[in-house]
Amino acid sequence: MSVLINTTAVVVAVLLMLLSSSDAYLILYEHPNYTVRRRIYVTARSFVGSLFNDQTSSVTVTPSQVWLLYEHSRFGGMSFHVRHNYRYVGRRFDYKTSSLRRIR
Repeated sequence: MSVLINTTAVVVAVLLMLLSSSDAYLILYEHPNYTVRRRIYVTARSFVGSLFNDQTSSVTVTPSQVWLLYEHSRFGGMSFHVRHNYRYVGRRFDYKTSSLRRIR
């Protein structure tokens, strides 16, 4: 009998266990359904970095936290409120995140 393990889910679970329950985090994923590349953020970023600029399709957040994703660097352009996990951020914000900040 073989057991398939979703390595992405295991890695994310371990990373989240390392963060204390009081730490706020946001994880950006390159594709819908929390797949392919991911990056964890714990503080605001005026630019998410060249590897993740305009590359986000799904997102997870700390329960009860609210983050804003911005279309442009330095918190400019359209924004998207993230109050819970999104398997897909929607056509309006797919591949558009360039900066982010926690607001609660």
